[in-house]
Amino acid sequence: MKISEGVEWAIHCCSLLAALPEGDRLSKGHLAEFFELREHYLAKFMQKLSAADIISSTRGGRGGYMLAHPAGKISLLQIVQAVDGEERFFRCTEIRQCLSLIHI
Repeated sequence: MKISEGVEWAIHCCSLLAALPEGDRLSKGHLAEFFELREHYLAKFMQKLSAADIISSTRGGRGGYMLAHPAGKISLLQIVQAVDGEERFFRCTEIRQCLSLIHI
């Protein structure tokens, strides 16, 4: 299975957020600086993680991102689906083989 660049960055961000003391948050700017990414690029993935309830975000001076649930309750599949959508991971690339399986 290939992991997209967006999923890779989302995993890195979630890993960093998981290492924070409970209740601490990291701003988008700090995350972008840590990973040497542009803020607007990183924001796309963080918005998707937030919409999927994997992370929570708070605006303001004391705002930032934190995991919405304990790290042990968040699966890699949830992160992949949040960023790339819920498409099938395994696709039959040989149509003749797929059709022959239907008749078995």
